[in-house]
Amino acid sequence: MATDKPAVLIIGGLGFVGRHLALHIHKNNLASELRIVDKLLPQLAWLAPEFEEACSKEQFVQADASREQSYPRMFDRADGKQFDYVINCAGDLRLSQPEEVYQLRNHAMSMGLAKEVAKRGIAVYVQASTSYIYKSSSKPAKEDDKKKPWHALAKWQLQVEEDLPSVEGLN
Repeated sequence: MATDKPAVLIIGGLGFVGRHLALHIHKNNLASELRIVDKLLPQLAWLAPEFEEACSKEQFVQADASREQSYPRMFDRADGKQFDYVINCAGDLRLSQPEEVYQLRNHAMSMGLAKEVAKRGIAVYVQASTSYIYKSSSKPAKEDDKKKPWHALAKWQLQVEEDLPSVEGLN
C-alpha cells in the first residue's frame, strides 16, 4: 500500500450490508479510495440521506458483478494500481427464487470475483455470508457451529464458502 489507508472496493455496495459498510469507511476516513459497485443505481436504491455522500456518484460504478466483461470497469483504477481490499456483499438474497438463480448470482458470481481478485494479486478478499447456512437454533450461531442450510440461497452460499479455498492465490 502506497499510503497508510487502503483502497477499498465494495461489490454489492448499495445493499443493506454494503451501504452500511461504505458509510462506516467513509465517515471514519478509513480508505484512500472507496469504490462502490452495484448493478442498481443509487437513485433507485432508496438510500437514506445519511448515505448520499458515502454512496455518491464519484465513488459509484454501475456494473453487474456476475458478468466477467464488467471486471475492468469494476477493478481498474485510474492510477493503474490494484485495490488493497475487495469486499463482496453482492448476491441475490430474495427468497423463493429458483435454485439456478442462486447458483448463478451467488455461487458463480462469487467464484468469478474470487478468481479475478487472485489473478490481480489483490491482498484481501472478503466474502459476506449469511447465518442461513447454520442449523436453526435458539442461540446465536458461531462460525464453527454445525452447517445445515435452510434453503437454496443458503445452500449456494455455503457452497461458495466451501469452494473459495480452492481458488489458487486467493488470500
